[in-house]
Amino acid sequence: MSTKVEKSPVYTGIVAKVMAILGLDEAGRVQKFFKGEIKTINRLITKLEANKQTNKINFDEKVSNLQEEIEDATEAVENAYTSVNIEKIKDNASMKAFGTRYWSVVSDAEHALKVLKERLADAREDNKAGIKDGNEQIARYKERIAKIK
Repeated sequence: MSTKVEKSPVYTGIVAKVMAILGLDEAGRVQKFFKGEIKTINRLITKLEANKQTNKINFDEKVSNLQEEIEDATEAVENAYTSVNIEKIKDNASMKAFGTRYWSVVSDAEHALKVLKERLADAREDNKAGIKDGNEQIARYKERIAKIK
């Protein structure tokens, strides 16, 4: 299988002069192409950098909100452990019934706290992975620019 390379027509006179001024010879077109590609890549890098900033703001807000929820959930766990109603534990039967409800409330509060802590850990991992991915993309784009130049 052979590939045929077509040569551009050779212009002379005024056409050649205008093409030289505009950089439209083969080298000029190649240079113009790569200049455009570098411009496009630089725009992509700018967008990725802006996304990193936006993601940081969103992450900081999410962490702050989750930490507040964790504080509330921690307090709810403490309240669950201390929420013994003396009126509900008058005799053995009522103590048994109250015990079941008591541990259910404690378990629910502990579970809610655990879920929030897991969400915070997941958010941190996602953020870390997002930063790594963004930085890797930027590095690849910069490598491409370096190869082109």
